[in-house]
Amino acid sequence: MGKQNMDDIFDSDIASTAELLKLDRIFILRFKYHNFSFQDLSKLVPFTEVEIVYHWQKQEDNFTLRQNTGFQLFDSPLIYYCWQKSPDLFKISNKNQLEKINIQEQKIDIFSLNISESLLIIPLISLRNIFQQKSLPLGLLVMINYKQRRWQVGDIETGKWMAKQISTAIINKQTVEKVQSLVDERTAQLKVSLDVQAKLGQKMRDYIEELKRLNRIKDEFIASLSDALKTPLSNIKTGIKMLKLINKESLID
Repeated sequence: MGKQNMDDIFDSDIASTAELLKLDRIFILRFKYHNFSFQDLSKLVPFTEVEIVYHWQKQEDNFTLRQNTGFQLFDSPLIYYCWQKSPDLFKISNKNQLEKINIQEQKIDIFSLNISESLLIIPLISLRNIFQQKSLPLGLLVMINYKQRRWQVGDIETGKWMAKQISTAIINKQTVEKVQSLVDERTAQLKVSLDVQAKLGQKMRDYIEELKRLNRIKDEFIASLSDALKTPLSNIKTGIKMLKLINKESLID
């Protein structure tokens, strides 16, 4: 079974929504956590990977962003800032607001901050974690305009609705991948078990054939030994008969 990527799941819906909202770009980031622990979230940061799983932009936009590109959470101060603020969203209407929080892109440039003026970044939260005190975002939904834009309530609510749908889809996709992984693992184990049983069965058949061969050798040996024993026994019988005849002749004389 082939893995379904985010393009297959979201492409038409997100693209049409982005056009309605008159966005220049929209993309989805997914976080991959390692050494997971709720006790000290700071320990997660060095081991958290960020993957670009979906990207849409206007056709006339020359900005290129490769999907399935992975990098570390620390590589982007803006992503790290939004990760810290989660589950709260992050929005700016102009670049001056970004400068006030002292966010400068480093190492990885996915926000094109040199030309972007307004950003709306919404964390993707697992629905089952909403009521927990500590909830880690699954990723981020990023909406970008190259011109200054005051984000309206309708824009934000639409973004939240999209984030909820995306979160559900990501969880479902992860669940399917886990189930598929377990099925593949179990299938591999079963194959190994059947191979072992087949080898043991073949060994048993080989053992039985060997026993049959040894039994044939035994029977042949006994048969040959029996023939060898018959010859001296016959000679002995003949000698006894000759002695009896000799004795009879002596008595007659």
